[in-house]
Amino acid sequence: MTVSDGHKQYLGKKDADLARSLMEKSYYQKMLKAADEQSALLVHFLEAFDPRALIRVYEDMHPERKKIVSPLILPDGIIYPDFTVPNLRTRMIFYWEHEGMLDNPGYGERMVRKNIRYTRAGIYPGEQLIMSMESSEHPLSTKDIEALIVRYLL
Repeated sequence: MTVSDGHKQYLGKKDADLARSLMEKSYYQKMLKAADEQSALLVHFLEAFDPRALIRVYEDMHPERKKIVSPLILPDGIIYPDFTVPNLRTRMIFYWEHEGMLDNPGYGERMVRKNIRYTRAGIYPGEQLIMSMESSEHPLSTKDIEALIVRYLL
């Protein structure tokens, strides 16, 4: 503890209650400062937050693309499948994700995150999620697309 003349004074066992009070005071001052900083961040976030930003992505799409793509509301937010298509036999809706830039490392990471979100929502590849993939060295052929359509949608 620092006394009025600037020198440090050590507290003995007899001053344990005083030492505890001083430590608690310091702790609470630091906690209050941290809480104020976090509160200011929340206020800034709430001022800048636009809950319609994700919806506008869909709303701003070309009308022809909107006919194919429908936003899917998942527990952790909105996801925009590449295609939303009906199975003509079962009348179930299928989601089709085409991973067309697998050469791009950042794209692969986004693909993995998106597929994890589908799985966590109970939408699994091979069931209600159709997946097609290609890279520059391994392009997807129309024969491959036809095979997926016959398997999952007809």
